[in-house]
Amino acid sequence: MKKRAQLDYEVNVRYLAHALDVRYAFVAEFAGVKTRVRTLAFWSGDRFIDNFEYDLAGTPCEAVLAGEMCLYKQRVQALFPRDSGLAEIRAESYLAVPLMDIHDNVMGHLAMIDTKPMAAVPRDLSVFRIFAARVRAELEHRQAEEALRRSEERLTGILTSAMDAIITIDGERRVTLFNQAAERVFGCAAAWAIGQPFDRFLSKRFRSLLEGLIRQLEDGQKSQQLWAPDGLTALRANREEFPIEATISPLKVAGLKLYTIILRDVNERKRAEAEIERLQLEKHYLQEAMGLEYSPLNLIGSSPAMKRLIQAMEQVAASASGLMLSHRPRSSALSITAGRETSANCKTSLSGLPSSREDPSPRSKICQACPCLRDRRLWPRGPWRRLSTNIFCVYWKRPTG
Repeated sequence: MKKRAQLDYEVNVRYLAHALDVRYAFVAEFAGVKTRVRTLAFWSGDRFIDNFEYDLAGTPCEAVLAGEMCLYKQRVQALFPRDSGLAEIRAESYLAVPLMDIHDNVMGHLAMIDTKPMAAVPRDLSVFRIFAARVRAELEHRQAEEALRRSEERLTGILTSAMDAIITIDGERRVTLFNQAAERVFGCAAAWAIGQPFDRFLSKRFRSLLEGLIRQLEDGQKSQQLWAPDGLTALRANREEFPIEATISPLKVAGLKLYTIILRDVNERKRAEAEIERLQLEKHYLQEAMGLEYSPLNLIGSSPAMKRLIQAMEQVAASASGLMLSHRPRSSALSITAGRETSANCKTSLSGLPSSREDPSPRSKICQACPCLRDRRLWPRGPWRRLSTNIFCVYWKRPTG
């Protein structure tokens, strides 16, 4: 089913073509940009054709949509050779007028095209202007409706996405607007709340304050947004009382005085703050736990291979054998061997050595504990090997033979 505006366009262009005895008549508007238009209704002699879009460059419509009335009584194809559409319909003459809004902005144009020369006597031009005025009024009305619809959609989107309750009341303090956040805060549907006295949602103190603020606003003492003082409370639909923060703003719509209250449940804010604090503490705890569990020393010391190595080292130390880390030539592999004792007095247990976390220089502790390491004369030549775990850190000497 066609919309009313579409039917009005079709009626106007059809009767225009019949009244002035021309083959084609159409109305068009800008298609988003000033260089392209779309038809809204196109009469083609005996029927309407589907609407289409076209670029203005190289067409007789280009000057019209710049704000000029254009008349080409004949040879219009020769004047605009780049416009292939004129050749397809065998156009000979062309007349068009821009359609202006109340601010003198061009919205579109009304045009008629004929396959014979156009006389365009004053009477015909007057008739053409009458049809143009009717189409202009309809086009302006439709564009205003679309602008209003877009504005309402934006307002609905803002109200829907708002986290705070937004309520508008009239001069009698009856609810005229109730957004989704207000439904959540007050525990009732907007369809039920609209039309209700807003006083039923107010505590006694809030009601008295609101009466005083509205009186000040009506007397002209206040004209800007007002912050309600701390300590106010409101009532949910189930009569539960809760603390709030609120602002009150006056506005006029079509001469009517309205008041917008933006309201926030303080309990919700406190719950949100407590949840944020809990999550921050949990994050801090997890970071500490992750740092302790996955530090490089812990990762090395907790591996199965290192656990077996530590166990073997403790067994060797308990049997008073010297533990040597041998380096095999032509191989990057290191092996642990129990060799001959480097000193008869070397019976220090490795399990008693200090942790590398507690003492950054464990080598000095080892040298104090083990006589064979303390006496440099007992050190064999060659590089030293260092073995690190999360339990101890010790330097092992390469076997001498």
